[in-house]
Amino acid sequence: MNLGKSARRFSVTVTALGTAALVMGLTTSAQAATGSIIFQENGYQQTWSGPPDQDCLVPQPSPASGVTNQSSVLIGVYSDSNCGKYVTTLSGGQSYKGTVGSVWVN
Repeated sequence: MNLGKSARRFSVTVTALGTAALVMGLTTSAQAATGSIIFQENGYQQTWSGPPDQDCLVPQPSPASGVTNQSSVLIGVYSDSNCGKYVTTLSGGQSYKGTVGSVWVN
């Protein structure tokens, strides 16, 4: 029995399984939040259902006069349209009234 050949086969199998697990882990990490984010502007509402994680959302028209977080994640509220001028953070069920240029979905 040649242990060297058997050990190499085992090493290749373990490496292939580890690579497959890594790729599967990476492909499932980009997900959308459940629920919705609702922008308000003069009686008009814009709803984003299942907003993507790790993304900057800009209401149309921008800026909005408020936002409600009905999602499963925290959102950062910003006064500009490129998620640069931080205002506050909202958890699910919270609202903010004021200038909303964009929100960052965590």
